[in-house]
Amino acid sequence: ISASILKLYGFNDAFSWEDFQEDESDAAAMKYMLARNYDVREIEKLYQRMRTIAADPRSQTGFIADPERIKSRLDKYGSIWRDFSRDGTITGATTNTSGDRTNTGGSMRGIARMLNEQLAPEIKAKLENGEMIASSAEFQSTMALIKRDNGIRAFQFDLFEMARANLADSIGIRSNDPVAYYYYGKVLKQTAKNSSELSKALANLTQAIAMDKRQTIAEPYLFRAMLRLADRNPTEAPLIFDDLKTYVAIYQRENGGGLPPNMEFVYDFMQDLGVLDYRITPSANTANAPQSIPGTRPTSTSSVAETTSVQKNVVVTTTIPTPTPVPAKTGPKKTRQPKKP
Repeated sequence: ISASILKLYGFNDAFSWEDFQEDESDAAAMKYMLARNYDVREIEKLYQRMRTIAADPRSQTGFIADPERIKSRLDKYGSIWRDFSRDGTITGATTNTSGDRTNTGGSMRGIARMLNEQLAPEIKAKLENGEMIASSAEFQSTMALIKRDNGIRAFQFDLFEMARANLADSIGIRSNDPVAYYYYGKVLKQTAKNSSELSKALANLTQAIAMDKRQTIAEPYLFRAMLRLADRNPTEAPLIFDDLKTYVAIYQRENGGGLPPNMEFVYDFMQDLGVLDYRITPSANTANAPQSIPGTRPTSTSSVAETTSVQKNVVVTTTIPTPTPVPAKTGPKKTRQPKKP
């Protein structure tokens, strides 16, 4: 206890035990991971990601991802993992096998020796037998979803660097996920510094739309329309109008016929396009939601505002069928006989 208290006041020279404990903990963790069929060669990627996260003080990772600690551990592990990942062994890393921690890198050489002499054969056997969890399709799919959801969460908290990294990883594993493409496009749009990055954002939003075969995600259409609006390209006015219409139509279909909460912005965008007759109303029944949104489609002219209103809005209502009356019975009418006195 006294050693811990003194360390709080900076007596590191007399009570320096962090590296020793962390190295022993890492060695034990690697054995535990391998026993559970996890690939210990992925540890360097973990440290790389932790360094990225720790770079943003809002991540509040504390001592676990302290930038100095992460840098130190990456420096130590870097060459070890590269050699090990290449051929499954760590050549030349078993010098100073006495484990003397007074020499520079002594504890790390002990970990290297453990990998080379103890774990390497087991790792090779598990890889050859296909026992590593990380190599299964189920694990890869799960990791893609985890990375996607972590990326979305990071984006919601404005941790854009973290969001971009997770979403890119997710797409790299699972390339047909429209939600991952959508959020990746959003974060690229949010952080774009030049036209090239904006084009990349537009490409990912377009890919999200292409991958959404069921057409259940409305938002990519809206964000793609907003990106195109920012370019002020008159020739894209019809494409923008179609994206806005589709956004509203899909939203209605997926939300009980209700209108998007940002409908006033959609009208503003339509105003910018010169479309003044577009109007849509909530649908009482999603089955009756309009298949074709009314409004005049802008033409590709020299000016976006040069459009002509030629169509009126059609309000779709739900028709309740009138019950068919029951026909009266036919035949001779019975007469009532008077009672006898």
